[in-house]
Amino acid sequence: MKGSLFTALILSLVAWATCQTETPYTELGVPTNGTVASQKLNYYVLDIDTLFKDVQRSDVITFALTSFVGDADLFISTTGRPDVVEATHQCRNCILQGSTPRSEVQQISKDSPQFPSGAGQKFYIGILGYASGASYYFNSFSDRATITDGHPQTGQTKRGKFVYFTYTRISNDPFVITVTPFSGDPDLYISQTTITPGPGSSTWSASSTGDDTITIDPSEPPAATSSVYYIGVRAFTDAYYTIYASSVKTYTQTVEGVPLYERLPASQTALFKTTVLQPQYLTVKVNPRSYRGDPDIYVTKSVEQGPPGPGNYLYAKTTVGDDELTFKAEPTTYYIGIKAYTTTTDFEVIVTSEHHSSELIDGTSLRGNNTDETTLKYYKFVNTDPENGLTVSVVPEGESSVSDFRLYAARNNAQPGPAKHEEEAVADPQNPGFKSINYNAPTQVGAYYLGVQGRGHFRVLANTNVSYTHLRDSEQVYGVTIGADMYKYFIFDAADFATQDFAVVVSPLEGGDVDLYVSIKDPKPKTSSYTWHSMRYGHDTVFIPSKDPKAESVVAPRFFVGVHNPSSSARRFNIRAFQSGYTQEIEDGVDVRGVVGIGESKHNYYVFRTPIPGMITIGLQLDFEHDSDADIYVSSTVEKPTRDHSDYKSIDFGNDVISIENSYYTTYYIAIAGVYAGIKETTPDGGIAYTLSVQQNYHRLSTYTTTVPMSVTKQDAVMQFKVPIYRGPENILVSLTLVSGRTRLFVNMNGTDATPQNHQLMKWGWPSNTMLIPTNDARATNGLWSIGVQALEPSSYYLRVTTPPDEANLQPSVPHVFAVGSKKINYYRFQMQQHSSKQNNTLSLRVMDGRADVYVNYFTNYYEMIKPSRQNYTLKIENRNSGILTLPSEEYSGLYVHVAVYGGDYEHNYFSLLLNTGNDYQILLDDQPQEHRTRANNDYNRFEVIKSYNKAKPIIANIGIESCDLNPAPLVYVSRSKKNVTDADKDVASHNPFDMPYMKDVNVNEKHDYIQVAKITQEAGQHEKVPSFYLAVRSPHGNVGSAYSIYTTTREERRPIHKNDDHLRGTFQDDKLTLHMDNATVTVNPHKKLFYDLYVYIPRNVDNAIVRQANLFTICGVKSYSRHVATYTGSDLPSIAVPQQ
Repeated sequence: MKGSLFTALILSLVAWATCQTETPYTELGVPTNGTVASQKLNYYVLDIDTLFKDVQRSDVITFALTSFVGDADLFISTTGRPDVVEATHQCRNCILQGSTPRSEVQQISKDSPQFPSGAGQKFYIGILGYASGASYYFNSFSDRATITDGHPQTGQTKRGKFVYFTYTRISNDPFVITVTPFSGDPDLYISQTTITPGPGSSTWSASSTGDDTITIDPSEPPAATSSVYYIGVRAFTDAYYTIYASSVKTYTQTVEGVPLYERLPASQTALFKTTVLQPQYLTVKVNPRSYRGDPDIYVTKSVEQGPPGPGNYLYAKTTVGDDELTFKAEPTTYYIGIKAYTTTTDFEVIVTSEHHSSELIDGTSLRGNNTDETTLKYYKFVNTDPENGLTVSVVPEGESSVSDFRLYAARNNAQPGPAKHEEEAVADPQNPGFKSINYNAPTQVGAYYLGVQGRGHFRVLANTNVSYTHLRDSEQVYGVTIGADMYKYFIFDAADFATQDFAVVVSPLEGGDVDLYVSIKDPKPKTSSYTWHSMRYGHDTVFIPSKDPKAESVVAPRFFVGVHNPSSSARRFNIRAFQSGYTQEIEDGVDVRGVVGIGESKHNYYVFRTPIPGMITIGLQLDFEHDSDADIYVSSTVEKPTRDHSDYKSIDFGNDVISIENSYYTTYYIAIAGVYAGIKETTPDGGIAYTLSVQQNYHRLSTYTTTVPMSVTKQDAVMQFKVPIYRGPENILVSLTLVSGRTRLFVNMNGTDATPQNHQLMKWGWPSNTMLIPTNDARATNGLWSIGVQALEPSSYYLRVTTPPDEANLQPSVPHVFAVGSKKINYYRFQMQQHSSKQNNTLSLRVMDGRADVYVNYFTNYYEMIKPSRQNYTLKIENRNSGILTLPSEEYSGLYVHVAVYGGDYEHNYFSLLLNTGNDYQILLDDQPQEHRTRANNDYNRFEVIKSYNKAKPIIANIGIESCDLNPAPLVYVSRSKKNVTDADKDVASHNPFDMPYMKDVNVNEKHDYIQVAKITQEAGQHEKVPSFYLAVRSPHGNVGSAYSIYTTTREERRPIHKNDDHLRGTFQDDKLTLHMDNATVTVNPHKKLFYDLYVYIPRNVDNAIVRQANLFTICGVKSYSRHVATYTGSDLPSIAVPQQ
């Protein structure tokens, strides 16, 4: 008793000495406002017997503090005024306390041991002004609170529970009620007749994932019965949120650092206000939720001349897209107008003062800008569910794409930085510039504080694995982690689906695979419930054309996106969603995934701002380059270029490349136009998936993308590539496959540019520059590697980087040269697609050096896939230099095919794989034979011959066909311009090269026709870009499945030969003359001509390594060239044994 009296006396003396009184809080659920000075306390007292007598034992009591300006901290005690230590801001006698920046929510259940029992008990509330002081709202309630016009309040609702609010409108003007979650998913229900509205008992409702907004016009049905509205907020998952009501003429009080969400019709203005307590810099930011809208900022101190807008402002920011306005503010009230420029705009407005943090909403990124390298911007995220795994990340944006931002995190320090932090983000080798911190579940409930340091523009994101992430139009979300057999969900709000297509693309990292599901009905689409989907290996793309009937005529639908990881280990991916018709920023050397519809009005637009003067290269790589077509239009003046209004264009069938020389500091506008798609990729209406890149400084590769087609017109030019490498895989395989010309390959594992003068590894030779690099190399670093490719003559090539033994995606139509280590295994996979005609698929192997055995399995069910092996396979090629496998016909569209390649005894066994699928155009590489089979229905096999660019010289293509069993051999039709050339519209047709009978039998003259040859020329000066010829091959008698070899050369001799390479020098060791003939043994009669070819095998010693000539044998062994002719007389005729191939 004496102790209690003494304590009460001391508290009374303190209160008297400081003239601070306890304000009674008498009306439960009704907020009270106040202002508190820096390092001062305001006190409130709540009588428990009076306020909480009707509260049930299991009910939760909420104490909510909303800081409008500055930062106020909340302390709650039951033994007297909170005793707060000034130096540490810790309370000695509190049962609940919070010292997080901005708003606070504290809760206690009535059956908690800390809840006071007995008569006369009280809650003592202390609100402390931190730093510059604060203005605030304080509220306490159990299941119902009052919200007032224009004053947001902070709330928290447990999973599956309701919290109710009451709002009384102050006029007959339309008003909105908005709930914006920081974490979790609250749903909104409103009624005028039911005080506890919910599903089935509300007049208005909004239960979409994320933000919910309801607009009510009292003058429209249903007729208003009174001015009172009852609001129910139900938590689908534990939710921490802001709720507010605002009429169209009310200035809504901003909550410092807290995003307030609005949807604003075109040309309308949303009104806000903020009060500054002391001189300081104030920042007003507005972030549109999509590129559809363009909100502008107007700020004034007086509204006597009307609301803030173009006619009344002190400060304004009216740039396109995001706007951020910072100014020196004085102690007064500032009025803010956010005006929608041309169209309905979804946006967030955030007001912050210097050195204060911004609140992050789960799954919604915030943009920031630091003016120098030492500046720190602070953020806060409140986690409400311990089951959440949490990732916080920062990524550079725009011109800052190469900036090195640092991200610091802490739980107990509101302003983490280099000196004070608990975690620091690490770089992501697969996404240069992107840094993240992962907190695995179970996580701690409460606030996580972040600090971002580094100069330039950036985006910061907090993202939990069980909550939805908002996809902003055209913004990529990086490095999302998803557990084994789990889903991650996203939301995209389409602003205009009546005229604009929608697309979402997913790119797995580290060679993994995820699948994509989309719905507008099911908020959690999955394998058993979706409207649109994609289950391709590697990149997944869903394209939904505007007014798709499956969208059920919804003009502005909310698309729910589910990404599934079907594997048994965690995967990471990047995801990006966008609508067509609007301009997207593209960065130097960074691939952008996209998909475009088909038709004259179907375009995707991009803008590229040159960082330095010099040549730029714009490359368009189609996912199905030989069965689809899209074109590129470029202009420096027209923001949306067309075929007729462009400075540069490329309208080739399939892939396109534009090179612009002598480029100065300027802006280029790029349009991608969809022309044709033979493959139905994702929907019955199709869509052309592609990768777009603009390269000036360097090109950025990844280990999970398909190959990059490159053409270099300048001799000795070195093209730079950057690829992020991590230490997980066993090897890094850098594979350059020549289409034509000659190159040298340089690699630096330390990130510096790889050149002839500065490199750690080098590879030259022909027909490929391929390196198999072990990651245990002492020079290997975790991060960006540099690859330099020098063109020794004008060259075209494909470059890709893979990480064996990880599975690599096998791209159709292009023979890729790979390497597999001694006794090692490389894995490949692909998924068959639906073609417009039914044809078999084939997989061709050519062993270039060493030994490689191929084993194949295929499955119709994605989840039943088993990697092939020597013991478990469906098809195989063993102990052969070359071979063809016929895969199931196109009636098995969607089949998943897995390939395993086993290496022989050589340290590096080189081989090429060629996947021929249906209607695809196959790329013929100079002097490198390919094996194919004739097609059914007298249909054509189609090929494209790409030649090196040299405007001063004619372009020559010699084509040869050798058949194993067809007489006559398949015929070749060649065109200079027609992609789908036929016998009727050819420029050149093939013929038999021999002018005399072939002596197949010494006693019988018999015409031999196993050979076909053709020659076509493009004269000098007639080709303005990298030239192509188009071929069509078919059997004249309609034979199906017959094997043949096809090849092309640029010389008069038609046989493939090895390139003369000045760099293959060394001590001569040996030579062997091998004579190949058609028959196993041939006896030559006197005075008869013998036709044969010479192949010379000459090993040379180069840097202590044996360099072997590549295998260029044709599959049938028929020799077509008659340059080497010998006439024998007399009795010294040879019998010549032909080695078996």
